Amino acid sequence: MGLVVYSGLKQREEARQDALRHAELAADLAAEQQNFLAVGTRKMLLTLSHIGSEFVGGNRKQCDLLLSTLLGHFPEYLILGAADPNGDVFCSAPSSDKPVNIADEPYFRHSFQTGNFSTGEYQFDPLSNQETFIIGYPIFDALHQSAGVVYAAINLDWLNQFTTLTNMPEGSSLTVLDHDGTIVARSPDPEIWIGKTLSATPLIQEILSNGGKGTAEAPGLDGIQRLYAFMPVDSQSSPSLFVSFGIPTEIAFAKADRDLATNLIGLGIIAILALEAAWFGGNIFILNGTKAMLKAIKRLEAGDLSARTGLPNGQGEINQIAGAFDQMAQSLQIQKAETERADTARRKSEENFRSLFENIPIGLYTTALDGTILEANPTLVEMLGYPNRESLMLTNVVDLYVNPVDRDEQYTVLDQNGIVKGYEMKLRRADGEEIWARDTFRAIKDTEGKILFNDGSLEDITSRMTTEKALRESEHTYRALFEHANDAIFLLSPEGVHLAVNQQAADMLGYTRDELIGMSLGDIVASGEIHDAEVKRDALFAGKSLPIYERNFKSKDGRIFPVEINASLVRDVFENPLYIQRIVRDISRRKQAEFALKQSEERYRSTLDSMMEGCQIIGFDWRYRYLNAEVARQGQKTIEELLGHTMMQVYPGIKDTHMFSVLQRCMQERTPAHIENEFAYPNGTTGWFELSIEPVQEGIFILSIDITARKRAEQEFQRVNRALKVLSAGNQAVIRATDEDELLNEICEIAVEIGKYRFAWIGCAEQNEAKSVLTKAHAGFEQGYLNTVKFTWDESELGRGPTGSAIRTGEPTIVKNVLDDPDYAPWCSEASKRGYQSVIGLPLTENIKPFGAITIYAEESNAFDNEEVRLLEELAADLAFGILSLRSRRKNEQAEIKIHRQLESLAALRAIDLAITSSLDIRVIFDVLLDKVTAQLNLDAACMLLLNPHTQILEYTASRGFRTQALQHTNLKLGEGLAGLAALERKIIKIDDLRDSGTDFSRSPVFSLEGFLGYYAVPLIAKGYVKGVMEVFQRDILDPDQEWMDFLEALAGQAAIAVDNAGLFNELQRSNIDLMLAYDTTIEGWSKALDLRDRETEGHSQRVTDMTLKLARKFGISDAELIHVRRGALLHDIGKMGIPDTILLKPGALTDQEWEIMRKHPAYAYELLSPIAYLRPALDIPYCHHEKWDGSGYPRGLTGEQIPLAARIFALADVWDALRSDRPYRQAWSLEKVLEYIQGQVGKHFDQKVVETFLKTMEDKVRLGEVSKNNGRQGQRV
Repeated sequence: MGLVVYSGLKQREEARQDALRHAELAADLAAEQQNFLAVGTRKMLLTLSHIGSEFVGGNRKQCDLLLSTLLGHFPEYLILGAADPNGDVFCSAPSSDKPVNIADEPYFRHSFQTGNFSTGEYQFDPLSNQETFIIGYPIFDALHQSAGVVYAAINLDWLNQFTTLTNMPEGSSLTVLDHDGTIVARSPDPEIWIGKTLSATPLIQEILSNGGKGTAEAPGLDGIQRLYAFMPVDSQSSPSLFVSFGIPTEIAFAKADRDLATNLIGLGIIAILALEAAWFGGNIFILNGTKAMLKAIKRLEAGDLSARTGLPNGQGEINQIAGAFDQMAQSLQIQKAETERADTARRKSEENFRSLFENIPIGLYTTALDGTILEANPTLVEMLGYPNRESLMLTNVVDLYVNPVDRDEQYTVLDQNGIVKGYEMKLRRADGEEIWARDTFRAIKDTEGKILFNDGSLEDITSRMTTEKALRESEHTYRALFEHANDAIFLLSPEGVHLAVNQQAADMLGYTRDELIGMSLGDIVASGEIHDAEVKRDALFAGKSLPIYERNFKSKDGRIFPVEINASLVRDVFENPLYIQRIVRDISRRKQAEFALKQSEERYRSTLDSMMEGCQIIGFDWRYRYLNAEVARQGQKTIEELLGHTMMQVYPGIKDTHMFSVLQRCMQERTPAHIENEFAYPNGTTGWFELSIEPVQEGIFILSIDITARKRAEQEFQRVNRALKVLSAGNQAVIRATDEDELLNEICEIAVEIGKYRFAWIGCAEQNEAKSVLTKAHAGFEQGYLNTVKFTWDESELGRGPTGSAIRTGEPTIVKNVLDDPDYAPWCSEASKRGYQSVIGLPLTENIKPFGAITIYAEESNAFDNEEVRLLEELAADLAFGILSLRSRRKNEQAEIKIHRQLESLAALRAIDLAITSSLDIRVIFDVLLDKVTAQLNLDAACMLLLNPHTQILEYTASRGFRTQALQHTNLKLGEGLAGLAALERKIIKIDDLRDSGTDFSRSPVFSLEGFLGYYAVPLIAKGYVKGVMEVFQRDILDPDQEWMDFLEALAGQAAIAVDNAGLFNELQRSNIDLMLAYDTTIEGWSKALDLRDRETEGHSQRVTDMTLKLARKFGISDAELIHVRRGALLHDIGKMGIPDTILLKPGALTDQEWEIMRKHPAYAYELLSPIAYLRPALDIPYCHHEKWDGSGYPRGLTGEQIPLAARIFALADVWDALRSDRPYRQAWSLEKVLEYIQGQVGKHFDQKVVETFLKTMEDKVRLGEVSKNNGRQGQRV
């Protein structure tokens, strides 16, 4: 029995895995089908995009007709439409009389702006009760600019029919949801679930939390337990979408459960039969044993220990037993043997019972009254999940109950009946899992009726309970589906009587449900189809299956309408027929639509025949099944030559073309395609066609549009466009160009990179005998071409190419095909190797005269049409202008540089002139001059050698730029060395390379470290006399122009003038010094003469002069002014030369008349000195030294600061020296008295500031001990 249960569980697991694999396959199929539909939609929109461009702003009616026809062929779409750039829908199917604008729709904005496919969000349409999503694609105009959007709304209703279409197990469910948990599609019962957001349900949470991929066993949205597989729909550009497929566990495990039940029932029957056989056999065994025992008793009486039963049947057993009993007392030995044999039999019986107890597949147990488990077999231990019997026996039975009420109910029954049979309850396993169990036990009592223990059995019925629950749920689900299905459902008995119908069936026929139940087939089927209906009924009950078929039903009011029937036979568990289930759908509208479609197809065929586009249908055998007149015209054939013939017969070799491979793929894979194809006609001409290919029932449908004119226009536009781009970029390059070579290279790169030409180069016409062309720049695929071939611009063969001809004639020269042009023969081979197919040479001219050419090579023949040539001519003209402008600019820049250099030279000469005029120090002048020499002439070093006029030797004076001191000890005689030679010969000496000169420079090891090469020695000549030599050095070879030489000579002339001026100044300075010495000596002589006239005041003038100068410095008088102060102080009494000796040397007091004469000596000084120019600045002291601060002085009575500062200072010094000296009429005053007197004269005689400065000076002298009393001297009157 255990093996049977184990086998059943294993079979259930295998069924589970099979069901999950089945569900995964179904989910994957649904996802792939959705992806396939999205891919097909994009291909159809790509085709409509090209067609739509023809209708923008055009015939809306024709556009609506085309979309309506396509919508009829492809029921998977709800809407097809096209909108202009403003979002206004200009045609659609179904068409709308009201204006529609989709500008705000995300798919429109994204497609229009990005130029690519765009997918909108999934949307629920409450009118159609269907989910859709929209894919859009832009419409492009001739310039490939967005001119609108075509769009398709995909009907997701096919997903709702998926379980039916794919014949999935009954009760299976398909659910499609978006990333928010909203139901997009559902089968069955789509009307219940579509549009609802159920993200909180466990199944949807499981799907969303696992990223949309995996499996699960869970209750569905309708509560039915199913095995689910789910995965994402991974279509390009679509929002997140997930599909799940579920198979009911009842269906998945039905066969395994059925087999298990069958096996258990069979096993039970076998067990019962075995027990009955055992009882019957045991009964016979006891009777025979009794007989044998009786026989044995008799034989024992005779002492036969080996006696066996063998009495014939029919003898009286009672008499024999009674007789044997009388003899048993006498047969103790035999009784003992019999007892031993009985013990052996009992032990054997116990062993058999223990084996049965241990191995029976039902849990057996014994419990005490308090719930202690006394005994338990292995099956029970395993059932309750305990590791061994001991651990289970440690558990009280009370702890095993999930619901304690169950134990109370059991003991109530036990008390009433003494036994509990088949009580079903939940128990808790050791691991906490709950199981269902069936419990049967009885109370074991002693002889007095007292309960000893309980003995029972326990059976695990979890699987059965789960199955029963699933069955109940399945029945509930079926009932819900039956009641709420969209289609009518009829349950028909074998006799053809309706057993049950749903409400949809009643509504369809106009009866009530009660009226329909009991009605026969003939009551609802059209009279002419009753027999066929009965035949199909009998066929189903006979075990045959029927495809979906159509039938005409008759409603209660007599109306006849078409229906579609899906009939199947329902059997019971024993496979006996129960009833026929018919799912019926009213197809009246579909039939009307099919009729309308047929009419539409006829109109469509008429439209196709009259369309300007080619329309053709190619069969699977590649024969033309249908074509309109435009197809024949496009193929340059007649309709008769095409219709009924294969493409290979009409166009031999077509199988080898790319177009045929595309057609073949569409035919085989049933996928649409859109291509542009260049078709070669037998006459050598070609045409371009735009083909939109769609698979149809007959084969493939091809819509062909002749786009030859458009293609040629596009090619011409592309050529003109690339020339325009090259011209525009070339203009920008010319505008920003600053260098001719860079401009030429950039123009070539623009031609290749922007213009996509193969190769471009620019050459300059050389004015030589060979008239060769010099390559200035090139770009592109050159691969040594310019070095391999030769070009000229003469009349020879090498000058007749596009480059030479353009330069020679001044006109563009074009080679349309290098292989066909005889003038291009010299270059044809090399050009072909590099992929050059056509060439154009464009002249570069200056005043109509060519000076070069730009040559451009294309990789296709006939590449240069008239408009492209015109634009390239503009490029060449702009390039020539740019070149000439750069050359003119360069000339101007060179002129500006020359002017700038001349200005710098003039500035340098001016700086030297300023140095000469502002300084007479020859070394300072040479510092400036050598700086200018090295800077302006770009020299490395320079030095000055001056000629000593006395020794006639050139002596080093100054230098710049030398690394060593090699020249600082230079002394050269005239004619000695290069400098001596330059001075002697009075000319410039030039050496290009000193290393080869053989002079002392090249032989000197120290001088060689300088690394000089170029050398110039320039004599310095002024007023016909050589003043020295200027040497300049360069560490490179010097190659100066005349301007450089002129400037060098000018600098040398400036240097000569500076030397000459310095000499003149030195002579003048010496003369001036001599004259100044003479002046000072004369003045000092006059001062001494005055002292000699009055010997008593000897030294007075010198002392007063010294003190005056010291005080004057304290007041900040400059050194130049101090010269005049000194002279005035020495000559302060020069006016006394006009005073008679009688007055000047009078020993006594002077009379008023004598004082009047004495006071005239300042005026005499003025009259004496003012005529002398160099002494006129010294008049302040001689003329004003007797003026007083308060105006009481003489000769003019000046006051305050009217008195010159020098005179105010001198007055104080004069009084100081007079009071400190002996005079004929008094002795010298003491220091204290003199200072007291002077302080008392502040504001009267003396200036307070002068007094303060004097007193400060005296304090310093007193402190230093420099003040002494002048005793014994007599002074003169002042």
